[in-house]
Amino acid sequence: MKAYPDIISVNLISPDGQSDAYYSSNLNTAPTSYPFFSQVLQSNLRQQQFMVQKQDGTTSLYFIQRIYSADYYLKRPQQLGFIVVHVEPSILNSSILEAPYNNTLNLLLTNNGKILFSSDYDKRGQYISEYELEQIHKLADLGKLSE
Repeated sequence: MKAYPDIISVNLISPDGQSDAYYSSNLNTAPTSYPFFSQVLQSNLRQQQFMVQKQDGTTSLYFIQRIYSADYYLKRPQQLGFIVVHVEPSILNSSILEAPYNNTLNLLLTNNGKILFSSDYDKRGQYISEYELEQIHKLADLGKLSE
């Protein structure tokens, strides 16, 4: 993980949500739960990603992969658990903070308009209005967001 310093931890989780093996680059203990784990359990997707904003305004990325046994005699492989990779994307933060022009506001938004990253730190965690979100979608569809 030294080659990828933005990877904070890797957690092997059993199907019932218990941590079976955990590695953290900053020597933390395994979390007792994840805020999105109920969604993971309810989904049939093999891979999922989540963005979680922490109290200090920073956002972490979580990548989840279901893992299965390689049983050649069963018609359906048995699920062994999940791998959860926790990433704190410094490159994303630095890219958002770089402003090519004065009076520029760079944002990374969720589909419902929540600001996950912003060049204005105070805007993180807030929502843009439905009208602003609609305008962004229209401009993006036209390829004119840089105007």
